[in-house]
Amino acid sequence: MINKLIETPIESLNVYYLSHPISEIRKEAERYQSSFIGKLESLIESIIQNSNTVLFYPTSIDELIIKQEKEDHKTKLSPILSQRWGIPFRDSIISPPIPNHLTKINPLNPQNFDFLSEGNDSENAISHLLSLLREYIYHTQTVSRDFSLIEQCRNGIIVCRPFYNGSLGNGVKAEIEYNYSLMRDSKKRRCYKLSCDDDNDEYRANKVCSLLSEKIEDEKKIDLLKKELSQNSDCFKSEKDFLSIINKKIPIDSFITEDETPNIWEGESHYQKTEAFKTFLKNIFIKANEANFFKMEGEKEIQSDLYKRTFNLNYTKETFWNELIAEIGSKIEYPEEV
Repeated sequence: MINKLIETPIESLNVYYLSHPISEIRKEAERYQSSFIGKLESLIESIIQNSNTVLFYPTSIDELIIKQEKEDHKTKLSPILSQRWGIPFRDSIISPPIPNHLTKINPLNPQNFDFLSEGNDSENAISHLLSLLREYIYHTQTVSRDFSLIEQCRNGIIVCRPFYNGSLGNGVKAEIEYNYSLMRDSKKRRCYKLSCDDDNDEYRANKVCSLLSEKIEDEKKIDLLKKELSQNSDCFKSEKDFLSIINKKIPIDSFITEDETPNIWEGESHYQKTEAFKTFLKNIFIKANEANFFKMEGEKEIQSDLYKRTFNLNYTKETFWNELIAEIGSKIEYPEEV
């Protein structure tokens, strides 16, 4: 990639920022983390080898490697470095390696203070200080740096599995939306979303059930509905089918309580409940389908152009990596054919 930057005229290069989930991956068992990172590196290699493209891969900087664990439903941080994100193409790194004697120093605990022997109060105080440090790094360094890199990637961003395990991370969402804001002033910018159908379906089901849980406290009904929506993903293509599944699992009266309707005769009360129910679910249907695109409020006049330059490449979970790696080069090189 370095040779390509040096030898190829910048006008001939596509320069993209690579965005992907991080927090959700780190929640996985170590072998699944390694699998995702390995396949992501294969994807990077395929893009670089099969297209005239240069990628900015900021995750390899990875300054947020403070070890954290769940304890009594709370996140506890320790002055220990967790495993950092992998660096692809180590043989082509042009900066000098870190001297061995420096690699053995833990910057979070350079004097090897035995914090575990000091008791819970000391551990909790250290955890609190580390959480403040983590937030400070993220808000003052990570976000501004990543946005600056997106600005420098003149062709836009490539997003890999934005809805991983049915969740949309704040970082990925912010990067997509920031790139959209830059697309107003640059016709060259694009957004490629490399998505897995199973992720998208799970995200929509989670989104729907999260919104419904604001009105319904019955967790069992919500869980059954989530399962039904995940298994019938085609319902998100039709508002009618979507409403039909909701009606089967949760009756209308579950949504609108008596104190939300006027004290009038029963027929009109039921009509009002039905209409309120339909309006409520229509809004949920729209929000659930954000997996297809990201809205930009107040920018209706340019939305159609942005969506024309948003390319959704969807695959099943079984074929996602193999098919994507095989064809991604040509998809990016010749976007008009997508």
